Amino acid sequence: MSSSLVQIRVDDKLKNEVSTIYNRLGMDLSTAVKIFLKRSVIENGMPFSMHIGYVPTVDQIRSHIPADIASVWDSMARCAKECGTDEMTLDEINAEISAVREAR
Repeated sequence: MSSSLVQIRVDDKLKNEVSTIYNRLGMDLSTAVKIFLKRSVIENGMPFSMHIGYVPTVDQIRSHIPADIASVWDSMARCAKECGTDEMTLDEINAEISAVREAR
C-alpha cells in the first residue's frame, strides 16, 4: 500500500501539550493523527473524543446500545432498585459474591 506525507503547522505550545497527552495514552503524535483519520472514515465525520479520565454517562453509553439489549438493561435496573441493590459499590458486590461462595 502506498502512503502519502501529510504535514500540518501548529504552534510549539499546542504540539507539546498534545504530545504529552498522547504519550500518557501510550502513543506518539503521528499514531494519534492516524487514529483520528481512521475514526473519521469509520464515523463518516468527526470521530468521538478521547479524554484522560473520561467516564461516559449512562445515557451516553445507552445511546449506543441496541434497543433489545437496552430493554434488558432497563429490566435489570428495575430489579436492582426493587431489591435495594442499585446503590451497591463494586466492593460491596464482590464481598457479597465472596460470602455466597464461602457458604457453599
